[in-house]
Amino acid sequence: MADANASSWSQAVPWVLSGAGLIWNFINYRRTTGLQKQIRYDTVKLEEFRRVRSVIDTVLTELGSERQTLRGISASGVTIEELRTQVGERQVKLVEIFDRLEVALQKADQSDFASGKDWTATVHGTWDRFNTTIDKVYSPHRREEEARAAPAEAAKILNEMICAVDQRLETEMKRFVGQHQGAR
Repeated sequence: MADANASSWSQAVPWVLSGAGLIWNFINYRRTTGLQKQIRYDTVKLEEFRRVRSVIDTVLTELGSERQTLRGISASGVTIEELRTQVGERQVKLVEIFDRLEVALQKADQSDFASGKDWTATVHGTWDRFNTTIDKVYSPHRREEEARAAPAEAAKILNEMICAVDQRLETEMKRFVGQHQGAR
């Protein structure tokens, strides 16, 4: 009888092990398939955000260049009339750049892959402060020193705007990286 039990076990063990192997392979397949789907989704999500971010980064670079120009104008020794002319030219350019930034931020607001719907709102208060400050150049009641200092003050406000948007972009990228690391 002991011989019969040993014989049935020796025949059953390969079947049990084969069944366990099949079950393990099925579980592993399901887990791997799920991970692949998640990786594909995360990749698409990251690429979509990068597409939105690249446009914003380009516009921020242009704003940075104009910021430097305003600083230079403020430090230049030109007459007050020439200062006003140069600042006026920069304002036209800055309005064009800000409009592009606003459109890029609206796309971030509309994107399902960027968190929050307040990207555009983050720059409006700063832009209003910038315009109020730069308009000091044109005020006939301001002393010449105040008018000359206005472009540099406005450049500082532009810097605040650039840094705020940059910080928001960094936080968003960290959120993506954090989600990816958390999935591991």
